Amino acid sequence: RSAVTVVSSTLTMGTNDMTIDTGGALDLGGNNLSLGSLTVSNGTFTASTGTLDADGNVIIRSGSFTAPATTTIAGNFWNFGTFTHNSGTIILDGVNQTVSGVTTFYTLSKTDSTNDETDRILRIGSNIRIASSLVLDGLDATDRIRLTSTVIGVARDITFTGASTFTGDYLNISFSTVIDLSSGIQLPLNPGNSTHDHTNT
Repeated sequence: RSAVTVVSSTLTMGTNDMTIDTGGALDLGGNNLSLGSLTVSNGTFTASTGTLDADGNVIIRSGSFTAPATTTIAGNFWNFGTFTHNSGTIILDGVNQTVSGVTTFYTLSKTDSTNDETDRILRIGSNIRIASSLVLDGLDATDRIRLTSTVIGVARDITFTGASTFTGDYLNISFSTVIDLSSGIQLPLNPGNSTHDHTNT
């Protein structure tokens, strides 16, 4: 078990995975990390600025994760430890993704820019909070962002805090509850060109 500090501008691991175990620590500083999946298991991941690009999952089983300026995830995001958003942006750029674990995000973004008649799916497994902005942007009527719960019939809360904002277009929304504690939004949200299934409040 040891601490590692990244001193070069970019650490590229291809599709290889990284696990930070008990007593382990990775300090990314303001540098960039590209890899397959990242798992923090009672270790510590710290970044100040820079970027993290994961072609797989980002899993915080325990321990702590301090986000860089931009984190791009093609797989799932699971947080069961301590996540500090650090005023960073989380970009979900996969097709079928899940966010689990009670988490406060600064900016959370998922968009569909590919005209392939395939919806992008975002399943929410726990209640989440938005500190700055939530961006869910589909492309057209056959390339939507589908926002739903991991459990059919169980709505998940999305709580907007502070002056956080919402941008959305071409969505399909189900089993979601929006809680407005923000001066930046006004309910109902009514995203453009969107459809609603099942229970939403």
